Amino acid sequence: MLLSRRYDDSPCHGARHGSLVTVFGQVYGLQPVRGHLRAEVDRAPAEVARRLHLRGRPEVIALQGRIDSRRRGRPIDVTRSWLRADVFRLVMEVGPDPDDDRAMGDRMVDR
Repeated sequence: MLLSRRYDDSPCHGARHGSLVTVFGQVYGLQPVRGHLRAEVDRAPAEVARRLHLRGRPEVIALQGRIDSRRRGRPIDVTRSWLRADVFRLVMEVGPDPDDDRAMGDRMVDR
């Protein structure tokens, strides 16, 4: 994996790059593109419910995402996370936003 070494030894340690997408572009010279995003409301797996301090296995917002390198043509970040449905509100927008072509706070190559 690209970022598998210790963070203390990385070229971005101590620097303020804003986001992982910015680090991929500015530090590693990659061209991040959206690969995949999935969001669903599902029952929390037992371990997730325990870590989120939930009773039983209530519904949570399950997110899976992937950012690919346009230049390398392969994934550079894979994310899997769970959010408490009683704390977070999920808003999904699909398609281009005519007022803003940024994603995740940084410019991403989409074409």
